[in-house]
Amino acid sequence: MRLSSVAGSRGSAWRKVWTLASLSLAVVAGVVVIPRQAGAAWGTIAAIVMGISVPELVAMTAVWALGLLAYSTVLTIALPGLSRTRALTLNLTGSAVSNLLPLGGAAGVGLNFRMVRSWGFPTSAFVSFTVVTHLVNVAAKLALPAAAVALLALTGTLPDQRFTITALVAVAVLCVGLGLVALGVRRAGTGEHVRSHGGGEHLRRRRGRLAAGAFAARAREALYDTGRALSRGWWHLTSGMTAYSASHVLLLWIALHAVHSPVGPAGILAAYAAERLLTVVPLTPGGAGLVEVGMTGVLLGLGGSPAATAAGVLIYRAFVFGLEIPVGGVWLLSWLWSQHRSTRLPRRAVSCESSM
Repeated sequence: MRLSSVAGSRGSAWRKVWTLASLSLAVVAGVVVIPRQAGAAWGTIAAIVMGISVPELVAMTAVWALGLLAYSTVLTIALPGLSRTRALTLNLTGSAVSNLLPLGGAAGVGLNFRMVRSWGFPTSAFVSFTVVTHLVNVAAKLALPAAAVALLALTGTLPDQRFTITALVAVAVLCVGLGLVALGVRRAGTGEHVRSHGGGEHLRRRRGRLAAGAFAARAREALYDTGRALSRGWWHLTSGMTAYSASHVLLLWIALHAVHSPVGPAGILAAYAAERLLTVVPLTPGGAGLVEVGMTGVLLGLGGSPAATAAGVLIYRAFVFGLEIPVGGVWLLSWLWSQHRSTRLPRRAVSCESSM
């Protein structure tokens, strides 16, 4: 008991230190570094932000909503049987939790697991869903730098070789990852063959004998479901993720256009690629602070107007990061209320029957 309590207290202390360090890094990066990058006070940047028109706000909101719908297609393919409304629920609530907490991705996954199980999906289906969505997201994040560098090279605006080196590393990692995924899909096909020839009965017998066998069987089942989702839905996954990324690029373009920051399409794609890469390892909640600094630095290096560029990046991040917190929070509260009502109704029915 003493050892476990000591370990628990150390873990709690480590989480508090990490939370404090993460939030401090986000504040320093966002509050101190961005104005220095822009060469302007926060009052000047805020005045530029407040100068955008209502039609531009409406247009950005519409593009943001279309991006959510596009990503819901990815989720429905990754988890067969998932409705679009529930896909939006998973996306918005998970994002709200992840954007609020340091390393909040784990908390978001835990919340999504609770939701998926309440809807009647098995654990193996959720494992497959999580693997597929993470694979698709990471693949998109790694492919974007290569596309950005190609466009910058074609337009003759490639500033230096650092962009090229980053793109080459990302492509190399992407190729290795795709090879591993292809191997997993092939093994999943082998698993399907074993099932169809009576191998499943042997696995079921082993499940009853050893707990390790049960875990291995579930892992194989999750691998099989993952491979099946990738092999059967790769086109819809790719098109949905492409549409989602395109909506974000369009949203960034509208935000920069609204503040009159002259950056071409290749530069906007490069800034979006930088954002995606900086969120791979979330040192701060949702990459807050670090992402804005990275995007602003890329855009300034490609000829953006300093104060206007910083304002445009903040507007963009207010949609893709900030707006998801209150919207997802309200969505989460509505889901919790529906869960509360669904648990109270059976109790009332039982009490009525007992009184009769």
